[in-house]
Amino acid sequence: MSQKISRVIRWTLILWAAVALTGCASQPTPTAAAEPSSQIANPASVNCVKQGGTLSIQKRGDGGEYGVCIFEDNRQCEEWALMRGDCPVGGVKITGYITVPSQYCVITGGTYTITNTGNEDGHERGDCTFKNGNKCDADDYFNGTCDANSGTKSYSDPFLYCMAVGTIDEPDARYTGDKMPEIIVQDMIDLGLVTADALKEIQQNATWRCMDSSLWVCHFGANIPCAEKANLDKTPTPEMEDYCKANPTADNIPAATTGRATVYEWKCTYGKPTVGQQILNADSQGFISEFWYQLAAG
Repeated sequence: MSQKISRVIRWTLILWAAVALTGCASQPTPTAAAEPSSQIANPASVNCVKQGGTLSIQKRGDGGEYGVCIFEDNRQCEEWALMRGDCPVGGVKITGYITVPSQYCVITGGTYTITNTGNEDGHERGDCTFKNGNKCDADDYFNGTCDANSGTKSYSDPFLYCMAVGTIDEPDARYTGDKMPEIIVQDMIDLGLVTADALKEIQQNATWRCMDSSLWVCHFGANIPCAEKANLDKTPTPEMEDYCKANPTADNIPAATTGRATVYEWKCTYGKPTVGQQILNADSQGFISEFWYQLAAG
């Protein structure tokens, strides 16, 4: 009996040992915690510190951020200008530059020249000249509206653009706003050139240009030749000749045949095209003035 009990105890111990070993074998192997990913450092900022400077993040007039590397005696460099070599290691003195735009000019490698001491409005103005020979108004440069690489000021407001460029047949690269700004669409609605409930595509089916520093708009509407200059030629075209052969006494040659940019009436007399009276006029830039409308800023 005692031997039987002993065997039972022995087998019980073996089973418990097996269970314990199985539990150990099923324990998951601990994994190393993932290393946090590090962001790539701004090389210009790293270079600032490497050169012994202290970095300060500031904002331009357009809200964009830029880094200023500050050295001893408050000498400064814009961080990328420092890295490019446009601003010397150790920085430049900003003492004497009383406006932020003038300081921004010199720490980015430009040369600042006062053009207006501010006697009229209390705000000093000046030009910033770059090593490539280009020049910007310092305020425009600081506000992000003049490019150091081109020296050209840009405009997102079409009315300000026209005031600046004077006269141009179509907006060029200096205009950076919407192709057909909403303010122009609203003015066309007010003039009755298009309705307020028209599809957006119809409302924007127009073009604008600058003449004498004012903004002028033309809506294409029913085949209006906005993009064409006035045709002042009184010489009949082959298409007119063919039309009059088929319609020798027609009182009017249709615009589809004469071309919609002609400023004259045309008819057929004895099978020949005949020019009539002038019914449209060309403006100083050569466009048909009756199709264009001057818009007032603001």
